[in-house]
Amino acid sequence: MPILLWSKTPYDQYKYGGKPQAISAAAIRGEDLFFGDELECSHCHGGFNFTDNVQHKRLAYPEIGYHNTGLYNLDGKGAYPADNAGIRAITGDAADEGKFRSPTLRNIAVTGPYMHDGSINSLREVIVKHYAVKGRAVSDGQAPSPLRDPLIDGFKITDAEVDDLLAFLESLTDQSFLTNPRHADPAKYH
Repeated sequence: MPILLWSKTPYDQYKYGGKPQAISAAAIRGEDLFFGDELECSHCHGGFNFTDNVQHKRLAYPEIGYHNTGLYNLDGKGAYPADNAGIRAITGDAADEGKFRSPTLRNIAVTGPYMHDGSINSLREVIVKHYAVKGRAVSDGQAPSPLRDPLIDGFKITDAEVDDLLAFLESLTDQSFLTNPRHADPAKYH
């Protein structure tokens, strides 16, 4: 018997709602890639909300929720822009340079541009020009950031696998949530 779901994403309907046809075969292959050891996505984007910022006893990989993904390496030592240094700006700890919270991946297909500063335009670029190459700093002609999280170690991925991973990420979109008038601009109701 299907369980009552708060989320109406195709993925949740497939995984928990008893609807095996709710997502495509490509999305199922993408799910395998996402949760597999080669890409390591689920370490930072795990749990029911696809982030490591929700802590509970059943979380497979408890994490601190702040990570440096190697987006920048301005000085060869891992520097980020001065006005955009991550939690180092709060803690003052140089080891926190470039660390930002892992966002939820729910509705990720409709929230671009991506990364904390909007510096990557598409999910395809996030995969191919950032995570697959040890951080976007590498795509920008710099060395990989020495401060990046050890799980950001690059990977080989085919175009077909990127398409599958994108199909999975798109299955995390809840159209009913996005179009619910209760989530509209509150100014419209005053």
